[in-house]
Amino acid sequence: MPDEVRHAAVFTNLWQNGHWLVLHLGDAAYADKPPVYFWLVAAIVSVFGTVQPFVFMVAAAISA
Repeated sequence: MPDEVRHAAVFTNLWQNGHWLVLHLGDAAYADKPPVYFWLVAAIVSVFGTVQPFVFMVAAAISA
C-alpha cells in the first residue's frame, strides 16, 4: 500500500473512531509514524473543513 493511502486510512480511523493516542490501521496498532503528524492534519482539516489531498500536503510542508 502506498504511503499516502496508508496515511489517509490511519487519519480516517483517527478522525472517525477517536483513536488519538494509539493510531490504528484497520484493527492493528500503527506505530510507523508519530501521532503528532496526524494531529496536525486534524487541525488543518478543522480549519479548512475538508479532507482533500492538499490537506496532507500542507501538513507535510508545515512539519518539514
